[in-house]
Amino acid sequence: MRFTFRQLKYFVAAAKYGSIKAASQQIYISQPAVSTAISQLEEELGAQLFLRNHAKGLSLTPTGRRVLTEAEAAIRAVERIADVATEGRDCRNEQFLNIGFFTTLAALMLPEMSSVFGSIYPNIRLKPCEGSQKFLFDALRNADIEIAITYELHIPNDLNFYPLAELPTYAYVSEDDAIATKKEVSITELAKKPLILVDIPLLSEYYIRLFEQNDLSPNISFRSSNVELVAAMVAGGAGFGIGNVRPRRRFVANGTATALVGIAEQVPMKLGLLCSKNLHLSVAAEAFEHYCRATISDHTIPGMAPSISQTDWENDAIPD
Repeated sequence: MRFTFRQLKYFVAAAKYGSIKAASQQIYISQPAVSTAISQLEEELGAQLFLRNHAKGLSLTPTGRRVLTEAEAAIRAVERIADVATEGRDCRNEQFLNIGFFTTLAALMLPEMSSVFGSIYPNIRLKPCEGSQKFLFDALRNADIEIAITYELHIPNDLNFYPLAELPTYAYVSEDDAIATKKEVSITELAKKPLILVDIPLLSEYYIRLFEQNDLSPNISFRSSNVELVAAMVAGGAGFGIGNVRPRRRFVANGTATALVGIAEQVPMKLGLLCSKNLHLSVAAEAFEHYCRATISDHTIPGMAPSISQTDWENDAIPD
């Protein structure tokens, strides 16, 4: 069937006001337009909706009464669609925002960001998810999330990356390790030690390239996508790890601690926002973007200790 929303509205108005003339006056549409729309609707439905009596006006037929009930419900549903779209443009209305985090960033950044953002925008409810870079790419393409916080790693052409901060690359070791007290360590020295690798697609390749760019190969002794397990293995003395995040506390799940050491051959990682080029951000997503731009920089990142430059290693102090 090919009847229109306009025809339904004119039919409902005529039924409500009892005549073409009265409906025309109430909805500010010409009488011929209202009459034609109703006739077209009857023709499309193959049913008579009104009895037309010049003296008494319009009377609904039994079929017309049933169609009226459904037409009114359809009009309410369509108008609700418009209301939902309008609510999405107004941060005063309660709404949900689906956001993504790269898996190594979520545990550090999300708790503080969720709390502070919620205090600024109490009507916006964040619905976060975390995963690998590929997971975030797919989620953005499918509109499962509107925006993501991640690294600049192999960004495809259909997505936009907006850098917010640079994160230096660190080696982290057990506090008992011989290099734990050093200001920095070379890739050459690290290549001699067992590497406990965070095995997450694209991220692990990035860390391995740090060695390959210096004509070296890492001595990978253990791999895991579980970041806490990698940190616990490192803290237990099984080897060293590589990372770009800088936790405010160095203690890991088993109660031991790690030390961060700068890598001499620095290749900082860019942290930023990732969005789809094909999706216009909602007001809620724009609010989150503005919040991120105001709170994330080279000097401050929610949930992390301040990053340090190569010249600042001697002043480094991570609170326990």
